[in-house]
Amino acid sequence: MGKPSDAQEKLLQVAFDLIWNNSYGAVSVDQICERARVNKGSFYHFFPSKADLAVAAYEEHWREKQPELDRIFSPQVSPLERLERWCQYIYESKRLRSMAMFADVLMPALALSWRRRMKRFALRPRSWSSATSGMLKVP
Repeated sequence: MGKPSDAQEKLLQVAFDLIWNNSYGAVSVDQICERARVNKGSFYHFFPSKADLAVAAYEEHWREKQPELDRIFSPQVSPLERLERWCQYIYESKRLRSMAMFADVLMPALALSWRRRMKRFALRPRSWSSATSGMLKVP
């Protein structure tokens, strides 16, 4: 585990992601701690309950998104431009979330597969060289 503030940030982000993608009832404190790589004791150091964490996570999410949403829905902007900005915002959010999912889920699997292949490849030249060492001797 890193710095205490790092643990709290991880818990907030992971809780938001898990609850958003599943539901509040489907997510346990153990799942949140495991995914955030934070000890359960640290969880309870920062948050008295899962409900308190969920509220804090959604408040933090709102604090991050509010300036952008205020810009999109500014009263100085025409309704048509607001709608256009909102559609662009949704599109970018989905695109970024897809990229994050690729980085979080698929990249580790690809990296593991690549490491396994490289290990197999690294073993081959040694076995080839030992198998062919007698064949290349010049009389």
